[in-house]
Amino acid sequence: MNTRKKLFFLFLLLLSTVCYALPFTITPKSGTSLPISIGIGNTATAYYTISNNTQAQRNGNYIKYLPLNVTQVTTGGTYGDTCGATFNLTGTGQSGSSCTLQLTISGAVDSNDPSPHNHLFACFTSGQTCAGTNSPLSVSQSSPASIAVTPTSAEIAVAGTQQFTATEIYTDGSTRNVSSLATWSSSNTSFATINSGGLATGVSAGTAAISATFASLVSNSASLIVDRTAYITNHDGSTVTTCQVKADQTLASCATTGSNFISPSGITINPAGTLTYNVNEEGGNTVTYCQIGSNRALSNCTTTGTGFTNPTGIAINSANTYAYISNLGGFVSYCSINAGGSLSGCATTGSGFVSAADIRLNSANTFAYVANFGANTVSYCAVNGDGTLSGCTSTAAVFSGPNGLAINPAGTYLYVANKTANNVSYCVLNPNGSVGACSTTGSGFNTPFDITFNAAGTYAYVVNAGNNNVSYCVANADGSFGACATTGTSFNGPRGIVLSN
Repeated sequence: MNTRKKLFFLFLLLLSTVCYALPFTITPKSGTSLPISIGIGNTATAYYTISNNTQAQRNGNYIKYLPLNVTQVTTGGTYGDTCGATFNLTGTGQSGSSCTLQLTISGAVDSNDPSPHNHLFACFTSGQTCAGTNSPLSVSQSSPASIAVTPTSAEIAVAGTQQFTATEIYTDGSTRNVSSLATWSSSNTSFATINSGGLATGVSAGTAAISATFASLVSNSASLIVDRTAYITNHDGSTVTTCQVKADQTLASCATTGSNFISPSGITINPAGTLTYNVNEEGGNTVTYCQIGSNRALSNCTTTGTGFTNPTGIAINSANTYAYISNLGGFVSYCSINAGGSLSGCATTGSGFVSAADIRLNSANTFAYVANFGANTVSYCAVNGDGTLSGCTSTAAVFSGPNGLAINPAGTYLYVANKTANNVSYCVLNPNGSVGACSTTGSGFNTPFDITFNAAGTYAYVVNAGNNNVSYCVANADGSFGACATTGTSFNGPRGIVLSN
């Protein structure tokens, strides 16, 4: 210790007592350590043990001075023997002769502060007899080094929420929660928004990067996945079930939604992703269209269209001008789509259909494919500019009760759900729209009625009316299916399935 420091502490020691013996010993509490640094806006805690150095009981003792940025905790301390605003101590060596001094530190503390009033001193009740400590606080103010956002990844449904936390990390390793102080951002607000406190809300299916900025520091990017929604029609329950499509492609949080359905079968979503359309088979012979809400629930469901006979499948062209309905009565209807979503001007089109069970359009809307349940074939027809179908040609009868159709997102394969054979056929789609070689694939199906794919084309979903469940299968690059498993709940005679955009 240099001469200046020695003189300074000698001065403090002389000031601390008016007698030859110090009234107290003040030492760091056993089992604790004094903090040496603190982050901006943070607090730290120091613990000392104050012991009576005299034989007599001393009442009304108190802390007379403390360093700058230090306050005493007088009630509700960590330890049961916390020294209060005033504290009584029995004679030395007796039970109750010491107490724990708990201090809260909110900023830098200079152990060499020249003012004796800025150092720790405990005094007898008179305030004239006092003692300091040989272990003064020396705390530096550390600087912020980085900011971290947690969790680093999360998954929610549309309209679901996720709370993110922004943590400032200092050079000494200490941290501070700055969630309410940081500026938050989402890389794509059409997928997810985030408020000033770090609460994110799912808007539509997709992935957004969530980050925070504070004190010129930019955080890591956290990944927020907003899941798609599956809509499944329940023919036997006259309901529609909505399920969250999780990142692992399973269906979760399934619940019924919408109204005004009568034995619903096929279902689709308009290109804007704002309306669902499902066909009401048997007693319905209508189409129900519903608004998709911000939480993906269906509302304002209304029936529309005429001239159908046991409709079971529906498709909409990408221009949102025509809806095509397959009818088990043996024909295909096409209807104009009005501005509000209703259908009008429905008429029959195409030819050669036998118990038309489902219909799909290729992505270019140049060809339509119709499952002929009664003939075990699929028809492919040219789609004309006026919405009509022409030049319909049927494949060989290689299917077994073909009921549902799907085209993979790449547009390379046509998939056929074979209701009576409990399997799925996949067929090459040729550039001229014709159907090439077909093979069967998949397992575990029970009266499969319909089929669809996720946006990436990596998983297929098949609804099984026979055991009221949905199969999801890995879709391989060669068109075949890998492992299939069942997922989802709350189905009652499922017939149709579609995933949100």
